[in-house]
Amino acid sequence: MDEISQLLTNLVDDLRIGGTMIHCLHLEDIKDYENNPFAFLSETSSTYTKCVQSSRGNRVRRNQWRYLFSQIKGLDSRFIYEWSRRDKELPKTIDQSIIYDEENDLRISQ
Repeated sequence: MDEISQLLTNLVDDLRIGGTMIHCLHLEDIKDYENNPFAFLSETSSTYTKCVQSSRGNRVRRNQWRYLFSQIKGLDSRFIYEWSRRDKELPKTIDQSIIYDEENDLRISQ
């Protein structure tokens, strides 16, 4: 999480005054996004290493992204589009390291 925060801060610092950034965040497990897009949410934090994260995606949920953007001084951020996956089940258990507000926060895919 600290790495994401630092990355966003560095990107904002590199913007020209009045500049704009657009980010498209894919919030599904890319290992099997068609059939099991939320499988990575059940993996324990001890097994979900940075290497695994590189091949399957980070597990930061939408509300946590909102928080990260809100912590950057002088940044006016907006979420202009989001899409939820309702066609697939969530895992029976969600790893306790996942920060989310409600079920919909887990289902946001983009």
